[in-house]
Amino acid sequence: MPEKILQILDLRDSPWIDGPGRTILQCADMIDRGKCNIHIGAFSGESHNDHAYMKKAVELGLDVVAIKENRSFDRRVIDQIKQVVRKRAIDIIHTHDFRSNLYGLICARSQRLPLVSTCHGWISNNWKGKIYTAVDKYLLRYHDQVIVVSEVMKKRLVRSGIKSDKIHVINNALVINDYEIKRENNKFRHEFNISKDKKVIANIGRMSPEKRQDIFLNAAKYLTGKNRDLIFLIVGVGPEEEMLRALANELGISDKVIFSGYRNDMVDVYNGIDLVVQSSNTEGMPNVVLESLLMGIPVIATNVGGTAQIVQHNVNGVLIESENLSALETALEEYTNNVSKHNQMALIGRKHVIENFNQDTRVKKLFSVYERLAEEKNN
Repeated sequence: MPEKILQILDLRDSPWIDGPGRTILQCADMIDRGKCNIHIGAFSGESHNDHAYMKKAVELGLDVVAIKENRSFDRRVIDQIKQVVRKRAIDIIHTHDFRSNLYGLICARSQRLPLVSTCHGWISNNWKGKIYTAVDKYLLRYHDQVIVVSEVMKKRLVRSGIKSDKIHVINNALVINDYEIKRENNKFRHEFNISKDKKVIANIGRMSPEKRQDIFLNAAKYLTGKNRDLIFLIVGVGPEEEMLRALANELGISDKVIFSGYRNDMVDVYNGIDLVVQSSNTEGMPNVVLESLLMGIPVIATNVGGTAQIVQHNVNGVLIESENLSALETALEEYTNNVSKHNQMALIGRKHVIENFNQDTRVKKLFSVYERLAEEKNN
């Protein structure tokens, strides 16, 4: 009798192909489909023409389910998820964020299905975010298994009252062969008319308060007073964009700062930059840091979340305190004074990422969690 193929419904509440989005789709694409099918369920409005996450899933040949909604909490979502569960004979529901955790819990319990959530990180920029984070951690107590992307996150959840034995640490990882180093004739530099003699210092990520791009821009102001051959780049979109553009103008550095917007050609972007700064005050395990080091690009990063599992200070990168402008200014000045040292550290970082953060390993660990849930269900 042939072995049963596990059917997983993966629910996520974001249209972006960001770090978590890429990880989910890569795992769904790479997992052995003779043993497991991952169906991509994505929340969307009535029209999802601009839903980059769903488009990419379709390109990969994955089964994609558009779960339509008109407001933040829509009763129709529950009915749609239940319908998908029945139609596709779903064995396990896998969720990734506050709303999918909530909807997934309701549906998993009503359909008597195992439920697993991956926690990629929490954002608590305001009172609403703090409430969502607190409620989310409470909901996770009722999930059968929980995956976190760093050891630091596991410790947080244990402190929140979640049993340690149901928390699995599966680090973020990359498909190594997707990242080709090719610096010559870079398309990204040509697009923005950046000459070869300029050093490009980049901050990559959603423009939202927790990313602290305001600190990045203030550090840029300090550096431009000392070195004219620097360009500062912010890659991404988000609610802080207008404020950050205004800040660049106020600081008198708008001619030195490029806002590139959302990019779907990140390998070209990485090949066109010289240093990556992660200025966040919170992270799960930052894919941008993994990607930068894999591309052989030096990194200065705040010591938050799982970043220290990737960056060993002054060995393969530089760690600084979060929300510390002076520390970032000092680290950037040290970089400009000794670029070759930082480039050498980045090569050590590249080796570290290749050896320890390979997506093949992550996929195997993910499948083992699914197998455990299926066995518990059958028993």
